[in-house]
Amino acid sequence: METDSEVPLALLSIVFLSVYLFIAGLQYSSRLKATMGPSNTNTSFSNFNQLTSCIKYLPIIGLSISGSFLSIGLVDRFWIGLTCGFVSVLGAVLLADYIVYKATSKNVLWVATGLNKIVSFAAGSRSVDVSSSSLSNLNLLDSQNATLVDSLERSNSILTKDDVVNLDEKDREMLRSIIRLDISTAREIMVPRLDMVAIETTAAIDEVVKLLLESGHSRLPVYEDTIDHVTGVIHARDILAALANHDSESVLANFIRPAFFIPESKRLDGLLQEMQEKSIQFAIVVDEYGGTEGLVTMEDLLEEIVGELEDEFSSTDKSITQFSDGSAIIDSGVTTEDVENLFGVKLHDPDVDTIGGYVYRTLGRIPAVGDVVSADELNIEVISVLGRRLRKLRLKPILE
Repeated sequence: METDSEVPLALLSIVFLSVYLFIAGLQYSSRLKATMGPSNTNTSFSNFNQLTSCIKYLPIIGLSISGSFLSIGLVDRFWIGLTCGFVSVLGAVLLADYIVYKATSKNVLWVATGLNKIVSFAAGSRSVDVSSSSLSNLNLLDSQNATLVDSLERSNSILTKDDVVNLDEKDREMLRSIIRLDISTAREIMVPRLDMVAIETTAAIDEVVKLLLESGHSRLPVYEDTIDHVTGVIHARDILAALANHDSESVLANFIRPAFFIPESKRLDGLLQEMQEKSIQFAIVVDEYGGTEGLVTMEDLLEEIVGELEDEFSSTDKSITQFSDGSAIIDSGVTTEDVENLFGVKLHDPDVDTIGGYVYRTLGRIPAVGDVVSADELNIEVISVLGRRLRKLRLKPILE
């Protein structure tokens, strides 16, 4: 093949590749448009989307033919040239898809706005307002200020604040909390067994009423002999009904409802879905041996998303109280991560989750009031215990 015939083939290949890039861009834009909801689509738009799906492969066929002839002209042997042609075409198509994906991912609003007008014009439909508000229905994620964009083809775009929407930090944190549900476990948010308020099956109704009033809870786990043998749950509404019927002499066992047990490794997203489906507000967390580890309520799950929920009966005690001299009094249940962020220190023990656990492990015994642990320019003093349970700690930076 003469050299002058290779130039038109090269130009033709470029044209076919450009057409493919354009159609691929239209498809990404159309799928983004579809994610805005059914109100933003119509029949003509759907027909256009189907048409682009069909004709998308025509430029690939043309590119394959022109690329193969071009390769045959550049290589002396026919089969070698044909093979090189198909390999180069495959590489070009994959690279084109990658370029289109990256371009639409990193410039979603710009690409969607421009291509959407073309799609709407070609489909004969009204142009959709691809603005910050219309994209706010998409899933958003900002992981350590990095943009993570999933495939628009799965209608699950993950966009950052700077790309599409102007959200305040509170809203962004809520979105991050929702996404963290699938990696967080029940053990991380449960009320530990030592802090559980429970009642024994042999208790009288009057005792139950007293404990309900003191604790402020509407539900209580019921156990037999030890807290490791939870037999069920009682609801304040059932007890009030009994009192209203002057039935205070009834046996507590008559009001016990079945308990819902979950392993401590249960993921929070699955737990939330299961509790919603079964209309359950209360779950008992057990370890691998069947012993009671703690409990999780629907309120605990919601607080993971929206933050602390308080009503007029909630305790106003703060888990962290800071002072002007840089010190702080904190609950033993505060996480080591929160302590590290608060004081700018590093507690080198990945096997513990709470500051109380850190003190236990460092001391190697049951802590007593007055015990002091030093860790990375930080003094941790035990100031309150309840039995074997650590309650309050005083943390103070070590001044040089």
